[in-house]
Amino acid sequence: MHGPTAGGDASATPTRRPDRFDQAVSALWLIAGLGVCAYAVQLGLYTPSGPDSGFFVLIAGAVMALAGAVLLAGSARAVAPPDRWPRGAGARRVLLVLAGTAVLILLMRWLGFVLAALLMMPLLLRVIERRSIVFMLAVGWGAAIATFLLFGKLLGTTLPRGPWGF
Repeated sequence: MHGPTAGGDASATPTRRPDRFDQAVSALWLIAGLGVCAYAVQLGLYTPSGPDSGFFVLIAGAVMALAGAVLLAGSARAVAPPDRWPRGAGARRVLLVLAGTAVLILLMRWLGFVLAALLMMPLLLRVIERRSIVFMLAVGWGAAIATFLLFGKLLGTTLPRGPWGF
């Protein structure tokens, strides 16, 4: 019978410390987020009539910077598994979500936000969730309408309008 090796339990799953790439990407998110926040202040944050054009940019930059800071702090202690990138079906799902998001952005130019979101949100949800068509349509359309009501109506953000005016 053999005892444990000097390096620890031989049956443990091999892992490695994250490389500098992980830390560099995290630092990039932090720096980019801070840069977006600085740009947002230049655009203007608030006017007497409500949020100015830099308000939502500031929120996005703050989220980017916070995410970068959390990732950077975690990467110093974390141990990454050998396979960090999804393969097979997982990789296809990631690529489909990216492609669907790109199609959504392109469709907004011709159909406007509301129609593009009503078309693409259920399809994007279908890639992520394997649920019934009724669930996919209800949640996809609900998310599209809720987004329009929140940003387009309540907050007064100008969203792309389609050929029918909405």
